[in-house]
Amino acid sequence: HIAHDSIIEDHVIFSNNATVAGHVRVKSWAILSGGVSIHQFCMIGEHAFVGGHSGANKDIPPFIMAIGAPAKPFAYNTEGMKRRGFSSNEIKEVKLIYKILYRSNMTLSSARNDIERMAETSDIAKTFSVFLSQTTRGIIR
Repeated sequence: HIAHDSIIEDHVIFSNNATVAGHVRVKSWAILSGGVSIHQFCMIGEHAFVGGHSGANKDIPPFIMAIGAPAKPFAYNTEGMKRRGFSSNEIKEVKLIYKILYRSNMTLSSARNDIERMAETSDIAKTFSVFLSQTTRGIIR
């Protein structure tokens, strides 16, 4: 089910019974597994993966794998990136950003500052930086 005023970008995969409420934005190449529910006004980032029977009530950043109800970060989408032709350096950048966001014990504000600095020279970091600047519900943590 895709509710009113939602935006689904290109190459998104919805498995059986995946549901998005109104005003949700699902960015390109995201995957929503079976039975996933996304709360209204949430945003799912590029190349994100939401595991089966999960429920997201906050935004899920690009390249992040999320699972649970409420959804929590599980890992970064290494396999999806390999399948789509990302280089090993790009995957390493996502790994570093994942560590900054989820393993460093930094505040979200501090993590965003570090990622913004990285975005000056990295397209991957820029993808995260733009996403973090657009979030209105906060991100899963």
